[in-house]
Amino acid sequence: MNPSLSQLLQSVCNPEKASRSIAIDVGAHHGEYSRFLISTGFFRNIVSFEPNPESYLKLLNEVSPTAVCEYKAINSALSSQSGTLDLYCDEDTATASLLKYDRRYLSHGTIKKHTVPVSTLDEYLIGKPVGDRLQLLKIDTQGNDLSVIKGGERVISSHRPIIQTEFIYIPLYDGQCSPAELTAALSQLNYEMYSLNNLHVTPEGRLAFCDAIFIPKELDVPVTQKFSCIDDQISFQSQIDTLTKICAERLAVIDLLDAEVKRLSKMVEKG
Repeated sequence: MNPSLSQLLQSVCNPEKASRSIAIDVGAHHGEYSRFLISTGFFRNIVSFEPNPESYLKLLNEVSPTAVCEYKAINSALSSQSGTLDLYCDEDTATASLLKYDRRYLSHGTIKKHTVPVSTLDEYLIGKPVGDRLQLLKIDTQGNDLSVIKGGERVISSHRPIIQTEFIYIPLYDGQCSPAELTAALSQLNYEMYSLNNLHVTPEGRLAFCDAIFIPKELDVPVTQKFSCIDDQISFQSQIDTLTKICAERLAVIDLLDAEVKRLSKMVEKG
């Protein structure tokens, strides 16, 4: 999990106030991030939103509350307005989005469409007990993150949570929000970028997508002027992994063709 986020939480979260702290995981998929949040011990209440019915069922099996942390999973999407919308998803359920896939997107199998309920962050937190504070908001909605922020501006302005969102640099979805749009929207809410993590690149080395963490400008986070380079090795390893996968796939096709040639040769010899 994100090491810079772990360090940030240790710096700014107060365990004595954990009993009133809320974390919301928007686009929870199978619950990896929610399990991480539970493991930190910094939150009393964690809520996951996952609109894909298939992923939601797995989420229910993968994440459980603990003695010190309440947990709730909601089979719904968050966006800028409430209602119902179509959710698009191919066989890689992690790519599910309220946005259609871009025509250049290389889909993994058949694309399914589900009509799903949609709410807003502001609507969800209306009526919560006074004193409960949203301390962390993670958004991973495959190109629709800006709409989630727009639907939660009142909550973000009053609760001032740490926000993790996704930057997508290459075309994957129709109408996807750009990193510049996300940065501008959060800047208007008086946020600043804290870190970029989980960087993914194409085999050519082009930045594809990553996680971006934003913090309220008034948040006092210690800064030590001692620096280290973290990107080069990650980028190279990503390219190596991609090329290894491509080679393995091509070798598998070669083996299949070789087996078929041998089978046909035997048929000719017998024939």
